[in-house]
Amino acid sequence: MDIVAWREVRNDDKTVVCRIQLRYKDGRKVKTLLRELGEWNECSTGFSPKRKESILILQREFQNDNKWKSFLRTFPFRIVEKTPTDKERVYNAKKVI
Repeated sequence: MDIVAWREVRNDDKTVVCRIQLRYKDGRKVKTLLRELGEWNECSTGFSPKRKESILILQREFQNDNKWKSFLRTFPFRIVEKTPTDKERVYNAKKVI
């Protein structure tokens, strides 16, 4: 399972809208993860026929960037953040789902 996150929009009131993309083959593992992400809203789904993986995108609004970074650091599984400059930061590299 691959988990990628990114900040979508920064609003005028400093709130940030963030998204997480889950790519998975095993639906049982994603159910465990969805329990962890109970506050997130599903905004898109898809399927990659080339990789034979399902894709799920979730969205949530945070009060500020610090809350977003804190969420990434405390996330219980390995997560990669894509920055606006197309760089990748890996959080919780030792934790595997």
